[in-house]
Parts: sequence; structure tokens; C-alpha cells
Amino acid sequence: MKKNKVMEKYVAAALEGYEQNYAGISEAITTMEQQLSTYKTQQSEMLKGITEMKELLGLAKEDEAGENVKSANLKIVNDGTAIE
Repeated sequence: MKKNKVMEKYVAAALEGYEQNYAGISEAITTMEQQLSTYKTQQSEMLKGITEMKELLGLAKEDEAGENVKSANLKIVNDGTAIE
């Protein structure tokens, strides 16, 4: 019976650790998703600004409204697969 109590204490401590880690990871994911959303909004605004400035300078036709700018975009890696 003593063996079961020791095992029970160990499993209870492990469970507590897992629950704390899960909460921390979940919070980090939420924060990172919010940051990613902000970065995507900023990226879109930058591309719009680049396109508008190129139009003002008469460079829009040369660059097809920012297509060359898109080639320098960042890729997000999720589970080993690149996502644009």
C-alpha cells in the first residue's frame, strides 16, 4: 500500500507540472497569434504604401504593382511546411 501512495504522489506532482506547462504554452500561443496578426496588418500596410509610392514615381508598371516586393516576403514554418 505504501508503494501506491508514493506512486500517487509522483503522478499528482507530474499532473500539476503538466497543467502549469499547458497553461503557459496556451498563453504563449495566444500572445504569438496576436503578434502575428499585428505583423500581417503592418505588412499589408507597408505593401500598400510601397505600391502607392511606386505609382507616384511611375514605377508601378515596371514592378507590376509590387510583385517583386512579394518575393522578399517572410515564410512561416508550421510543422515543417512553409506557408506564405
